[in-house]
Amino acid sequence: MSIIGRDGPLEFPKVTREEQWFNIENKTAELNAEQDGFSGIFGDMWSDVLMNGINDGKILSGYFKTAHVNEDIWKPVADEASIARSFKTLAKMIKTRADRKVDRDAFAIEYGGFDHHQDMKALLKVKLIEVNRNIERIVKQLKEDGLWDQVTIVVTSEFGRTISPNSNNGADHGWGGNYFVLGGGIRGGRILGKYPSDLTSESPLNASRNTRTRFMPTMAWDTIWNGIAEWFSDRFGKELTEEDLDYVLPNRKNCINPVQGQGDVPLFNKEDLYD
Repeated sequence: MSIIGRDGPLEFPKVTREEQWFNIENKTAELNAEQDGFSGIFGDMWSDVLMNGINDGKILSGYFKTAHVNEDIWKPVADEASIARSFKTLAKMIKTRADRKVDRDAFAIEYGGFDHHQDMKALLKVKLIEVNRNIERIVKQLKEDGLWDQVTIVVTSEFGRTISPNSNNGADHGWGGNYFVLGGGIRGGRILGKYPSDLTSESPLNASRNTRTRFMPTMAWDTIWNGIAEWFSDRFGKELTEEDLDYVLPNRKNCINPVQGQGDVPLFNKEDLYD
């Protein structure tokens, strides 16, 4: 796994600003090559991770500099959030796949600031414009590069919200949330899952002890990822086994009946999600 900067891979500095003639990279390599009576497995692992990271950053930076995207697609607009730079970097990293000698990639982009305990509707309007604009950009770039049918995009949040507003016209922390999946191979245009039959605080899915209504999710996270994992491994050179899926999603078999009395929700497979 590599952590890439918002504007691309970061290279380890060769010199410090204060000491122009001190090569910090060489000194770091020298220090982390030493072994003595105080060395051990954790120290060795730290040194390996650090030095590999320095080397990977240098190599990735070289690849990144030769990766070109359609600048018209990524032309900045006034006052847009920095998430746009992250998406452009994602597009360029995908361009480096041949140099990196990979035929499978998984990327994650984080966009925070959605914990709206006040004025949720007004604040969401601003945030979701940014999400929509940059998903549209990456889709255009992928289609131009002929890769759209080979990509799955999952947009999610780490937690849901209460159904009823608080006194500040915001929503507080909930449980069940909504996610969407898109891609050229996705059999889309569908809503998967069970819509609550009761939206009030009397709902059997309300996890709150008050009237705020925090819904328990009736579909587990693993349900979706089971099908995506099958698709991701397709044509990988070996047959995918149940043991492989258990390794990737160790809790998946405990997710078929997430809420007692609400019925089973079988794990989705590749055919359920993709054309």
